[in-house]
Amino acid sequence: MEKKQSKKHIRKNKYAPLTRTIKLTGFPLRGKDCHGNGLTIIRSAQCPYSVKNVDAILKTAKKLKIKANLIELKDSESAQHTSCAFGTFCIIHNNEVISHHPISNTRFENIMAKR
Repeated sequence: MEKKQSKKHIRKNKYAPLTRTIKLTGFPLRGKDCHGNGLTIIRSAQCPYSVKNVDAILKTAKKLKIKANLIELKDSESAQHTSCAFGTFCIIHNNEVISHHPISNTRFENIMAKR
């Protein structure tokens, strides 16, 4: 009969911090300085509501004098090679992801007011 392992053998911190970097080949540039300064919105046609929200966000960015760039993903290959973790929607401001899912213009204004 096998003995059960006691719980004291389980690591306390199973999500240890990353201590090394692995270089992956075949992937596009990601990370710092990937999108430059300003606002970059990456979206696909997956969600029909994002069109209205993104248009409103772009108008708000213009009002706030933020340089904005819209990247529309046309096919699955584009989504697989985006710098967005989930592939279908992302809002990046000054190289920092501020949303990885569609948000309203009001939410965008609140985020920008805190920055």
